Amino acid sequence: MSEDISVLLERVRTLSPFFDATVSQHPELFGDDFFESLQSPLDELTLRSRWTRFLEQSQEADMAASLRLLRAREISRVIFRDLSRLADMAETTLVMSLFAGFCIETALEACHIATEERYAPLRDEAGQPVLMTVLGMGKLGAFELNLSSDIDLVFLFEAPGNLVTAKGKQVSYQEFYLRCARLLIAMLDEVTPSGRVFRVDMRLRPYGDSGPLVSHAAAMERYFQEQGRDWERYAFIKARVIAGDTECGDAFLATIKPFVYRRHLDFGAIESLREMKALMARELERKESEDDLKLGAGGIREIEFIVQSQQLLFGGSQPELQQRALVPVLGMLAERELLTPSEAYALERAYVFLRNSEHAIQAERDQQTHLLPTTEQSRERLANAMAEESWAAYVSELDRHRTAVAEVFARLLTPAQEEAEQPLEAVQAWHAFWSDQDELPPAADPLLLQEARELKAAIEVQDLPALSITRIDKLLPIVLAVVAESDDPGLAASRFLPIIRAVLRRTTYLVFLFENRDALKRAVQLVLLSPFLAQQLEAYPILLFELGDRRMSNVSISREALEAELRALLRSLEQGDVEAQMDTLRQFKLAATLKIAAMELLSEISIMQASDALTATAEVILEAALEFAWQHQEAKHGVPCDADRHPLSERFAIIGYGKAGGLELAYGSDLDLVFLCPQEIGASTDGARSVNNNVFYNRLGQRLIHILTSFTRFGILYNVDLRLRPQGNKGPMVATIGAFDRYQREAAWTWEKQALIRARFLAGDTSLGARFSEIRRSALCTAADAPDLQQDVIEMRERMSRHLSSQVHDKSDENEEGGSASFDLKHDSGAIVDIEFMVQYAVLAEAARHEGLTRWTDVMRLLDELGDAGLLNEAERSVLQRSYLAFRASVHYDWLGLSIDYEALNSYRGEVREIWEARMRSRV
Repeated sequence: MSEDISVLLERVRTLSPFFDATVSQHPELFGDDFFESLQSPLDELTLRSRWTRFLEQSQEADMAASLRLLRAREISRVIFRDLSRLADMAETTLVMSLFAGFCIETALEACHIATEERYAPLRDEAGQPVLMTVLGMGKLGAFELNLSSDIDLVFLFEAPGNLVTAKGKQVSYQEFYLRCARLLIAMLDEVTPSGRVFRVDMRLRPYGDSGPLVSHAAAMERYFQEQGRDWERYAFIKARVIAGDTECGDAFLATIKPFVYRRHLDFGAIESLREMKALMARELERKESEDDLKLGAGGIREIEFIVQSQQLLFGGSQPELQQRALVPVLGMLAERELLTPSEAYALERAYVFLRNSEHAIQAERDQQTHLLPTTEQSRERLANAMAEESWAAYVSELDRHRTAVAEVFARLLTPAQEEAEQPLEAVQAWHAFWSDQDELPPAADPLLLQEARELKAAIEVQDLPALSITRIDKLLPIVLAVVAESDDPGLAASRFLPIIRAVLRRTTYLVFLFENRDALKRAVQLVLLSPFLAQQLEAYPILLFELGDRRMSNVSISREALEAELRALLRSLEQGDVEAQMDTLRQFKLAATLKIAAMELLSEISIMQASDALTATAEVILEAALEFAWQHQEAKHGVPCDADRHPLSERFAIIGYGKAGGLELAYGSDLDLVFLCPQEIGASTDGARSVNNNVFYNRLGQRLIHILTSFTRFGILYNVDLRLRPQGNKGPMVATIGAFDRYQREAAWTWEKQALIRARFLAGDTSLGARFSEIRRSALCTAADAPDLQQDVIEMRERMSRHLSSQVHDKSDENEEGGSASFDLKHDSGAIVDIEFMVQYAVLAEAARHEGLTRWTDVMRLLDELGDAGLLNEAERSVLQRSYLAFRASVHYDWLGLSIDYEALNSYRGEVREIWEARMRSRV
């Protein structure tokens, strides 16, 4: 034994009488190899090898006795490295967790064999034992086991069945595994002269102590789907397969993952978590447990609750939080601003200090305790183990850590009205009205009172659960007070109370609005501004979650931010879950559109920024939808290959025309798309169900359209128009890049060249996108060769006017002078299409001489380019740009349900008509 080890050995003997006694009483367990192993950490493989070798060499008559001797030896090793500080807290908890897992595995195998000897072999087709699954919960599941922890276990098996004993008696799998489970618990937990291996706690199984000790997976899944409670979600955050049938256990945990981690922020769980927190506080008061490192104020349990409650609330939308171990999650909570960096750092320091203290207390006499010692000698040992000069110094440091934890814990889950503001003064009056409608609030708006009474009557005729009624009665006085303080209480009530009516049975939303006064106020403000947003919130209440401060304070509508947000949402989905993929894309679009509309209505962004954001939203959705469609087709048919069976280097490109291509999408815009694929269409895919490449690409296009246009509970993504593809509806759904090139060079009409001006690569293969851009540039530069280019453009405008504008004119009350009557913002003369056609003609006529005109697809920058090239004078450019923005803004306002100042717009129309007359020399 080295001198260094000898010195440390004396220190550990002093700090842990248990260690001293164990080494003295069992010299046969502590040979030279043991002391040599103390100097350095051992990896899992080496540890398991040592443990296995020990059991093989054990002289004990049964496995239970051997495991207890092994436990005495191994916990002595862990205590030595921990108290000598050769190991940190992470190593101590990891090794204890690995050792517990080894003991459970070993005992399970022995118990399974013993059960087979009583009944009959339970084996698979290969003759291997079909073991039950053992889940480790709590600290064991998270590799955080302390020196004297219980082990929380849950047992399950794959499916019901029967086996027949040698005597011909039928025995159910349930009975078989029940006996095996009882043997396993006894082998680990039973106290013998050699002690026990681990205390076993089975109370986390379904129905707790009153439930079956072991259940089959389907019954467990059904329990959590139908009866699972929020505290069980909390418990299963750390669940891990410890031993037995790993495949069954992993499948089960994957199945209940949506139960544990809700995809959307689960505000219904906040009340349950707050109740858990309140229960912890009441328990503190009742037990006066200030000397308890685990259960006392600022103790280990409070740190665990802080972390796991945030995982429970936000882990569904942020998969990075779905980890079992506590310390790594603390850093992630700080990164995601769910804790401040200083809070996360303080909690981590406190956690390490408290866990090290816990280990030192338990190591003294191998007792399961978290209480601070009361004798002077034990206090000195603890202070010494924690490298503190005295007991007073230790207590001072302990108090500092526990105070930091208690401060964070106190702020956690504090109701919004307590932490942000006092209740509105009017709330009490509305409480009185809501409980007794004869007592009217002062100066209440008559329409608001009428809407409130109708809502109250609608609630009374519904058979709502008591919990829903309680939450409604708490929320509605606050809602009515907020509505009453709005700029137009009657209108706000008519638009917002239907949203409440839509969620009466979905109490998560009621809790969210009660907890988030800022979201409630913002929702009322937005529905007052826009009937469109009111309709969206009523149809899709999930959008209410987007209005909280956490979601609205850091809104970014850049392409990069939108893409990152969508990718984060999609990461939590199971691959191949088509329904979840489609729902997630739709929810993402709804949320993005809501935020963009809110920012535009509140004048935080301009019309062009709103259109850019709506277009970027479409682009990232198309990228994801194409990826899903490709995965689906590749799984069925493999990937397209060339004639030599090599996968094609290019894949598929989505080209956007019209508003999508011109970066001008509005809130209800369709998508005009063209699909392009590589030239190799004679070859086939490389899958087991190989198909010709052109079949693959057309099915890919069909799948993509299905994803975009199918109606689900969250509506559709986009209406899609494919008529701008070569040969229109007569042409194939997906064109090869070569066929597209030939068509543009040899067969495209002038109007198709006009459409090509506003065409742009949106998603898919960037190399195909680059080839498309070059084809577009070439086609635009040769368009001027058309003999009657100007006349073609004018005739197309006239046809459009006859077929579209006339329908509006039949309904219009526009007077001859242009007056203040409404008109078709897009198709009427002097409106959007006139500006677009003038720009398109100029581009087609001049692109060969001014290649800068082929660079842009949006009207505003094309007008700038025409002005810079001297093809428009400054006055014309200014008029056309101001008019175009005014018309586009009005299209947005019309969709959002706002009134439009047609009188001002008609003045723009007159100026645009004059420029059209001068430039195109023909009146439409």
